[in-house]
Amino acid sequence: MQHDTLLAETIGIRGAGDDEVEAYTARPLDGGTRGGVVVIHHLPGYDREVKEFVRRFATYGYNAICVNLYSREAPGAAPDDAAATARANGGVPDERLVGDVAGAVRWLRSLPTSNGKVGTMGFCSGGRQAFLTALELDIQGAVDCYGAFVVGEVPDGFPLRVQPLAGRVGELRAPVLGLFGNDDAHPSPAQVDELEKLLQEHGKEYEFHRYDDAGHAFFSSDRPSYRVAAALDGWERVRASSARASAGSEAAVCTYSTEKIDVVASSGKGPDGWFPLRTATVYYDHPVHAQHDHTVNIDFLNPERGPGARVAVELSLDDARELLAALQVTVERAAHH
Repeated sequence: MQHDTLLAETIGIRGAGDDEVEAYTARPLDGGTRGGVVVIHHLPGYDREVKEFVRRFATYGYNAICVNLYSREAPGAAPDDAAATARANGGVPDERLVGDVAGAVRWLRSLPTSNGKVGTMGFCSGGRQAFLTALELDIQGAVDCYGAFVVGEVPDGFPLRVQPLAGRVGELRAPVLGLFGNDDAHPSPAQVDELEKLLQEHGKEYEFHRYDDAGHAFFSSDRPSYRVAAALDGWERVRASSARASAGSEAAVCTYSTEKIDVVASSGKGPDGWFPLRTATVYYDHPVHAQHDHTVNIDFLNPERGPGARVAVELSLDDARELLAALQVTVERAAHH
């Protein structure tokens, strides 16, 4: 009889700057040797969905881990609160991301069941970060799932600290598997073409798959963006690529628009009562609770009081337009009062 017992747990590992960071890991308990996978979570955070991905890799026979990239900004906070705090701080700096993933790679290779082969996989903002790890780290493969700003210009005023990686494609140290939706805008099909051309010009090993009737986040089974055919085929591509990388074969940002303002004379009411507001961030992205593919989201924050000092709103585009009109009318009336 074949047993498929897994151990899944939350642990602490050493990341960038030798900081202790939270991580979620899952690994088979059959005693064999195997490769490892570092899963890099999307901008909405270290959530239930990404932990399911970690366990999925364990069912495929790999040791897997995902670092909570927001451990420092919001320890112990709910995923959406932690993500809002990180977003308000400009996201995760590339140098820190590389250090945290390097710590996860070291941890995987330290396991007695490790064969020394490790790959990375990221979704949305994590897709770009997975590509970055293939530039910076000694890994055997990287999977970029619809990562924005690997190529293409970052819009003026974009609050996340990201820079395109197009100029560094020649430094790529590992094969890359890319999975993209043809209805996506970030990255757009033209940007995927641009990246593919750069990989070809530099003679880098890659494998791209593009899916019709699929946009951003087509792997997210609990979102309207989920596309069954694309996700199923994508997982098969990931599984085959991971097998090649684990065997040593020489074969493998979500946020679309963001505005941030300082708030100096306003208040908000959260779970613990009223508190002074310091920032407001308005962005178009995947919601946490609203049943829409994307929503206009507003986070009112006071970073000095921690991630719990937050008032969050998720609005459909129609509701956002109605609210905008009502605000404009009210402000105009107040100005003439």
